[in-house]
Amino acid sequence: MGFARVLAAPASITALAACSITGFPVAPNAPSPLPASAQIGGVSPDAMRHVLTADYLGGSDGTHAIPWSAAAPYLTWAETDWEDASAIHRAGIKTMDYLAPNRIEPGNPLYTDDEKAFAHTCAGARIYDQWDELLEWVTAPASASMRGIFARYVRWLKSEATFDAIFEDEAGALTAYEQYDPFKPTFPCRYSNERWLRDEIGLNQVPSLPVLFNGLNELNGDDPSLSIRLLAGSNTIGGNYEGCYNDAWDPKENGWLWRDVENTELRVVRRHKLFECMLRSTTPAADAIGVRIYAYASFLLTYDRYTSIYWTYFKTPSGLHVMPETQLVAASPLRPAPSVIGTLRWPGGAFVRQYRHCYVKAREVGPCAAVVNPDTGTSYPFPPELKEKYHHTLLLRGAGVLDGGTISVQGPAPPARVGAVEALIVFR
Repeated sequence: MGFARVLAAPASITALAACSITGFPVAPNAPSPLPASAQIGGVSPDAMRHVLTADYLGGSDGTHAIPWSAAAPYLTWAETDWEDASAIHRAGIKTMDYLAPNRIEPGNPLYTDDEKAFAHTCAGARIYDQWDELLEWVTAPASASMRGIFARYVRWLKSEATFDAIFEDEAGALTAYEQYDPFKPTFPCRYSNERWLRDEIGLNQVPSLPVLFNGLNELNGDDPSLSIRLLAGSNTIGGNYEGCYNDAWDPKENGWLWRDVENTELRVVRRHKLFECMLRSTTPAADAIGVRIYAYASFLLTYDRYTSIYWTYFKTPSGLHVMPETQLVAASPLRPAPSVIGTLRWPGGAFVRQYRHCYVKAREVGPCAAVVNPDTGTSYPFPPELKEKYHHTLLLRGAGVLDGGTISVQGPAPPARVGAVEALIVFR
């Protein structure tokens, strides 16, 4: 939600929102979740040159300073606008368009004057929230009017450009947003999280492009988000966690929040849906080496190389935010993914996951392991069982992949202890 954008509707489709339909059905040819082979471009898994990655590219939020072909060897998914999508897609990068059907305001391409598209109180008043001084009207996900507008806009979008998915902002239960973004004058009439989530699943069934929703970071108290239930929709291919292991005001997330992110990643992975891990720090990449290693090691603890996507926003000269560490692909874990992150905690205190085969730029470098201490105020011993096996650490220098940034698996030997809120990735 922090990176949500205000969208202006192209003139050629402003008339779409004025239309309304009744009983709009699920799109008859709604795509099923993307197969694993599609995530890596049909390349043999062990030849993956990088983990799945995402970034803004072109459009209103991404760089225009590089040719799209320069990004293609490093970037899997690009969020972009319809003007640039087809050219980016032709370069070999999957494209997604940002839409926010759950909150709309004048200027949003999904905005309408049809009152039936909006959520109302029992007294009949429209419901709104205010985000960064922007007043947004809450839509009714069960509304045939809203579903029709969403479906027609996506049809228009496909006629104008090549997109692979919709990035849907502000999805999930309203109670998760209420704590910092109150709804006024109150909640929708006879509101329940169960009904709202069921209706949002229905909303996401109607577009003729698959949906990746943003809302996994809207936690259920100290537990993972209720929005995970949206993954039950056959047209929903995954979810985005905004502020994943790293945020602008919390560069190294720790404690219970870190555990919630890990457990969210595990729950999405178990459903074989895309987990998009979006870091939000805009610190210059070259000044954030420790933060980058901590976040990437945390990501590797619970990731699936076929369905987990890594998206960073560290500042770079080129404007492409893909980091060299994404060229490290860990494969063949010694233990299958656990159901909860606590299972990966070793007796000494650190969290560890080992992989039999690890690759850098598609070249095997032997086994590797991610070792993370997410706790404040205490260090933990580097696990004695690993000392005889791993003798080097991950070494990063510089900024992004297009800015001279480098990755090496020949860094110094692991230290005797893993410091508080620190991490290592270690190699033979």
